[in-house]
Amino acid sequence: MGGALSAFSRFYNLLRTTSLTPTKFSALCRLYEIKGVSDASLNRAIQRKDFNHEVDTAVQPLVSRIEDLIKRAKPFPVAFDDVEVTKLVLDLIGFGVDVRVGEPISINSNAAINDGSQI
Repeated sequence: MGGALSAFSRFYNLLRTTSLTPTKFSALCRLYEIKGVSDASLNRAIQRKDFNHEVDTAVQPLVSRIEDLIKRAKPFPVAFDDVEVTKLVLDLIGFGVDVRVGEPISINSNAAINDGSQI
């Protein structure tokens, strides 16, 4: 019986397949004011191979948005060197700005400013 991957599994996949590091993810969580995520807690979670339930739930929207950004940027890799710029791009996408490689930027007027997620 297959189910959706946990936020930890998806986060760990991002660590393995992109330039995202635990330190950069922790910094993004701080920028989004996601509680319970620090460099130390991420390192413990990586050792356990699991987030606690509260963190898993809290980081789910951020992990989803990062995955969406990576899909939009294909075939180019996303650099997470400047987390403030990364946050800006994630926020633009969240506000309905259609950011894709090789296409003009457009604003989706039907997108809700607040989609109910914490980011």
